[in-house]
Amino acid sequence: MILFKIGPICKRKKALACEKSPGMRRQRKKQLYWHSLLGTIQVIEQIFIGVKTGKVFRPFSSSAQIHCRGYSLPLQRAITDFGADVPFGKIPEKLQEHYGITVPISSAQTITQKHAHAVKVSQKLEEKIPDRDGVEQIIAEMARL
Repeated sequence: MILFKIGPICKRKKALACEKSPGMRRQRKKQLYWHSLLGTIQVIEQIFIGVKTGKVFRPFSSSAQIHCRGYSLPLQRAITDFGADVPFGKIPEKLQEHYGITVPISSAQTITQKHAHAVKVSQKLEEKIPDRDGVEQIIAEMARL
C-alpha cells in the first residue's frame, strides 16, 4: 500500500482557500483510497460542508476525479485489454503476472462490461441509418458539355 500525505503548508493553503469562500466550513478529514497500476493509493483529505446547503465538498476528489475504492483509468484500460483477450476468471491472474496487483473477478467483469457497453453505444451512434429511402431534397449542379 502506498500512503501519500499532503504536506502541512499545502494542506493549510487549500483549507484556508475553502474557508475564505462564503458558505463553506471545514468539517473533518477523511481517508480516501483507490486502486491503480501501482497498487492501492491512499490520501487523507480535508472535506468541507456548505453552510446553507449542507452538501459535502471534497476538493481533492473533485479536482483529481477520484472516487473512494475506485479504479484509476490506466488500471481500467489494462483490465479491459485483458478482458478482451481472456475470460473474466483469468483477468486477476494476468494482472498479477504483469503488474503484481490483485483485482476481484467481479470488479474485472464489471469494468470490462461497462467499457464494452460504452463502445457499443458509440458504434450505434455512428451506424445510425435513416428509416426511409432517399432524402427530402437533392442539391446538385449540372454542367453543360
